[in-house]
Amino acid sequence: MLNSPIDPRTMRVRRSNSTGAISSILPCNNYWLAVRSTSVLVLGIVLLCWINLTLPLFILTNESTTSSSATTTRINHLDVSSPTKIINHHRRDNSMPTIISPACRPHFRLALPDGTWTTSTKFTRLYFYHVRKAGGTTLRRYLQKVAAHHGLKYKVWEYGMAEDPGSYDEATLYVTHVREPVSRSISHFKYEGRWNCTDMMYNESFVPSEENALKLETWNKEYGHHPAYCYNAPEFRMSQCAVNCYSQWFAGSCPEWDTPEHPGGPGRMPILREMPMVEQYNIARAKMLKYNLIVVTEMLKHPNYVAAIERYFGVPGVNDRTAHPWCEDESHYYNSQVPLVIHNETVNKLTALNKIDIGLYHEFSDCLKYEGVNNIPAWDDNRFMANESIRIHHSVWNVPMSQLQ
Repeated sequence: MLNSPIDPRTMRVRRSNSTGAISSILPCNNYWLAVRSTSVLVLGIVLLCWINLTLPLFILTNESTTSSSATTTRINHLDVSSPTKIINHHRRDNSMPTIISPACRPHFRLALPDGTWTTSTKFTRLYFYHVRKAGGTTLRRYLQKVAAHHGLKYKVWEYGMAEDPGSYDEATLYVTHVREPVSRSISHFKYEGRWNCTDMMYNESFVPSEENALKLETWNKEYGHHPAYCYNAPEFRMSQCAVNCYSQWFAGSCPEWDTPEHPGGPGRMPILREMPMVEQYNIARAKMLKYNLIVVTEMLKHPNYVAAIERYFGVPGVNDRTAHPWCEDESHYYNSQVPLVIHNETVNKLTALNKIDIGLYHEFSDCLKYEGVNNIPAWDDNRFMANESIRIHHSVWNVPMSQLQ
């Protein structure tokens, strides 16, 4: 039997015989057992380390793949079955938008009536859809200079429904612009929704006050202080707007006629029918995707964006403010005399009411956060056919305000 532990100096075990003398000192079999145990232990540690290193990687990769797949599904399918689902789509996960937005990737392709594009026909006309209270007066004057410099016909439209690219019988380059919908709405209220422009400009006895001012709290309907209604006219027109204005201006909320209730008798006139807002959104989105360029108003404070827009048109001066809206000076003055107090609750309500337009705005403009201005091309003279009889170099072009289109 063992009467002593392992001797670390000789790695041998002393064993005693019956007389108590050391009968022999033999090599210890436990030595090899210890070696084997140590090897197994080292191997186990190595295996454990390998698992600890690779398992998190596997989990991370798997989670990334799953997350990427979920994100792709989420941003590629915009559920417009209700306004609530549209507002919930506003890329709160900061994922990159997937549409090819004319705000980030403008081009010089011509839209055709069948929905396709061509580069075989040269442009002869420039069209600008002026969105109210989004920097449009400055842009429309700049684009008038662009058209003159390149010898193009120029058409600007405001109030009514935006022209659909491919619907006009002349090769047209289409341009419009967007501004964050809630700030645009509040700016519109301060311009002509608080006090009437006619009073501010022509009523000499008019004195602004809180008492004679309309309230921002009631500026919460499609037509500003009033709900949308259909004019008994052949085309849509909307001058004041507080809620989901892009969807209405680009789609036209009342473009369709219903059959008269009593054909041939009293009330035989066709009845204008207003489209549901979600349907207006779908039409507006499809139309805006066919525009050649969408200018994002907030980006015009960045020099590199300004340079890219001017390079696209081949003409400087996009930020030159040489023209002002009709009653802008008066509205600025009166609003400075009676400052507007804006409550958070009012802003939150406007935000909720504008959820469809907010989604539209972000869908087209968020790409600038990821792409910047790298995909904005320079002016391509080969894509245009200049009319030399109306061509005026931008350096000498100067049209009086009274002739501003």
